[in-house]
Amino acid sequence: MVTITIESSNKKISRAPGLPYNVVFPDPNTATIEDVKKLLSVKFPKLPVSRQRLTLAPTSSDGKGRAVKDSETLTSAGLDNGGTLHLKDLGAQASWTTVFLTEYAGPIIIHILVFNYFPWDVTFQRSKMQIFAYWMFLLHFIKRELETLFVHRFSHATMPALYIVRNSAHYWLLAGLMSSVSIYGPWNSHLRISGSGSRRDEDWFLWTCAGAWAACELMNLSTHLTLRSLRPVGSGKRGIPRSWIFDSLNVSCANYTTEIAGWIVVCIMTGDLWTMIYVLVAAITMTKWGLAKHARYRKEFDDYPKSRKAICPYIL
Repeated sequence: MVTITIESSNKKISRAPGLPYNVVFPDPNTATIEDVKKLLSVKFPKLPVSRQRLTLAPTSSDGKGRAVKDSETLTSAGLDNGGTLHLKDLGAQASWTTVFLTEYAGPIIIHILVFNYFPWDVTFQRSKMQIFAYWMFLLHFIKRELETLFVHRFSHATMPALYIVRNSAHYWLLAGLMSSVSIYGPWNSHLRISGSGSRRDEDWFLWTCAGAWAACELMNLSTHLTLRSLRPVGSGKRGIPRSWIFDSLNVSCANYTTEIAGWIVVCIMTGDLWTMIYVLVAAITMTKWGLAKHARYRKEFDDYPKSRKAICPYIL
């Protein structure tokens, strides 16, 4: 029998007015941190499990304790003889699925509205490049919506609800509004492009770009299916991603590599500045994520391929 004392991590938690609070478990070898959170959510109904973060008592000079994972037992967390956990209210949470569906829906809606209904000052005929770009944008984000619903398995159930605003701004503004208005305007009309002698009016160029883009999208889907196979339902488990794409590119985050490659093709085809800005921001963000994931893979798996790079073959 062990007793765990729950205290506020810093300031008073309005949704948990009865702290400190003791919870008791008969066996620390089988009781988990998630069990502690579930008991707290019963005691404090306004503080669901998704809003809770528990940390061990501070042991370093910076005054911060280690955050404990839901899957850890009390024994593995060093609480086999009881002890104290510090509770923090993470604030309003939203599921990853909700966030992804919201941020990807923006470009779909905006591109449809701008392409079909934007009140341009002049009437003009769409160029073939504009039509190709329209379907590339739509199909990419429809694919992302379907992957969110049927492919992705998230290591964490929720994220702060305010992240919806931050994440959606990136997609809705850059990939949505700015890119669509910039691409579909009369300056890219059939008359302007065909009269300029640009290769963006030539079928061979457009279909070559479309083929390269489709190949990147299919490879990206394949990497997502590979990652899905490594994570059982309801777990945060990771494995070493292996498939012909991961092994051929020899990178840890081939999903990011193929995503960026597909968008580079769109940039080449359209020559659009705002699309390039969107892709640059996305590439910087994915590179940051990729380096962090690569470091975790190498730390977690002793047999991780030593020659693998994070996101860019042979370079980074």
